Amino acid sequence: PRDPRQGALWPSYIELSAAFFDNLIKHAVPLDEHAIRHLKGSSLALDLYVWLAHRLPRLEKRTPVTWDALEMQFGADFKRRRDFAADQS
Repeated sequence: PRDPRQGALWPSYIELSAAFFDNLIKHAVPLDEHAIRHLKGSSLALDLYVWLAHRLPRLEKRTPVTWDALEMQFGADFKRRRDFAADQS
């Protein structure tokens, strides 16, 4: 906090269980820092990038992903599905 009289709204650290940490290390996904900087203005774009970076190397065959599926996964803040798809263009 900037004002020492005001407490933090949430803790400034998190504690991971050993099992969760080991799982993260075992299944680490390398991310491109340039891509992250480019996408920094959109949390949704960052979510999609990280999800694709994690998912694509694990696919064994061509797997179409529909806008409906993406909207169900990431588009909770959109009132209309077409607005979710339009925001990604």
